[in-house]
Amino acid sequence: MKYLNLPLLLLLFYSSSFCQETVKKKKYLFGNLVLKYEVLKDNKKIRHGKAYIYKDSVLLADGRYENDQRAGRWIFFSSDKKMEQIYDYSTKTLKVNKPASTVSYDIPAKVGDTVQHPALIGGLGTGIPSFMEQFLGSFGHPRFNINCDLYFIFQLDENGTLNKCSYQLKSSDYNNAGTMNFSKMPAEALVFSPAFVNGKPVASTLIYKTKYFTRTSTVISSVTTTRY
Repeated sequence: MKYLNLPLLLLLFYSSSFCQETVKKKKYLFGNLVLKYEVLKDNKKIRHGKAYIYKDSVLLADGRYENDQRAGRWIFFSSDKKMEQIYDYSTKTLKVNKPASTVSYDIPAKVGDTVQHPALIGGLGTGIPSFMEQFLGSFGHPRFNINCDLYFIFQLDENGTLNKCSYQLKSSDYNNAGTMNFSKMPAEALVFSPAFVNGKPVASTLIYKTKYFTRTSTVISSVTTTRY
């Protein structure tokens, strides 16, 4: 008889994982991003339940955590309120990807091949800010004002694992480049979907373009840097 009750016990255990009592919290992230989320009432270090990321009251991400990990479908939006991505963390599947026109790729494909582009999960809204924070922490401030394009260059293997991250700063009068150390970044900031050519995953390069400038105030003698 005890074996007949096993499915019921498993169902009750599965259901209880979604019925744990939670409390709501709020956390300020880099670049004026705000994470609103739930944690377990008996262990407030464990994120569990619905989660939203906002910037200036604009919704940029909608998803959920299970036992401190992102789970299920997350929807990511651009700052102009357009849906950019849908990613399923449970199946590690990119359902929708509508990147900005400033995103480009280097993929080993021929004319006529069916190509699925790689993606940084979170896109420009919540993905790039993590790398911008890392970049600003290591790059420092130049000794003069600059206003230029900033490129983040991600080299991915066929599984979508980030092998190398570099940056390039380009303008008519300023150029700089370097490699970024991402080893200490949180795992959820390093989630990528690989490129596919004719249904087969391949190594690729993903390039995000954004802006970077500094402005020195003669009044307070400080430097203000754009976040992204």
